Amino acid sequence: SVPLYMISSKMMSSNPEEDPLDTFLQYIEDMGMKAYDGLVIQNASDIARENDRLRNETNLAYLKEKNEKRRRQEEAIKR
Repeated sequence: SVPLYMISSKMMSSNPEEDPLDTFLQYIEDMGMKAYDGLVIQNASDIARENDRLRNETNLAYLKEKNEKRRRQEEAIKR
């Protein structure tokens, strides 16, 4: 978050022909887009993390089943 005094100093240093309200509104739009972009990136990260978790869960279940099948086959051979 940018302090209010920095916003007004940014507006003062802009082109004198530019309307301070336009400058302020552009600043607000830019900050909104920055926040939106951050949320999009966070959402993509959350989706990727959940996909990784599900894939790992599936792989673990597959490996457990495979090991159980191998153990049963070894027991059948011993009999």
